[in-house]
Amino acid sequence: MEGEMKSPRRRCCVCRRRFVPHVAAVDRQKTCGAECRRERRRALGRRRRACDVREYRVDERERQRACRLARRDGGDGLSRTGLAAEVPDLRRVLLEIVDRNVELSRAGLRREVTRLLRVNPPRVGEVVPANA
Repeated sequence: MEGEMKSPRRRCCVCRRRFVPHVAAVDRQKTCGAECRRERRRALGRRRRACDVREYRVDERERQRACRLARRDGGDGLSRTGLAAEVPDLRRVLLEIVDRNVELSRAGLRREVTRLLRVNPPRVGEVVPANA
């Protein structure tokens, strides 16, 4: 028992509670847990940005520029430029379902239309050409 060393209890620099630091980080750990660590990182970031406002603004403009460029180029797949081609295809699919289910019950038709609407959800508020 004499050879065992207990890690010293330390005081968290954020919440000021006592904690036992992790064995591998006894000399470096400053906070007691994830929430305090997050708060400490935020405070350090605010302090760093306040010390060098000009550099922060340059970095922020570059970050925003890159984000806007990525959003414009890659996008999130929500572009509906081919909507006019989708509408006749949807009509054709619906007509095929109705033809197939004419002999089936109304419940079968309802299930099929529900499945189709899950695959191709309606786009409320979009203008669709009448001749499409």
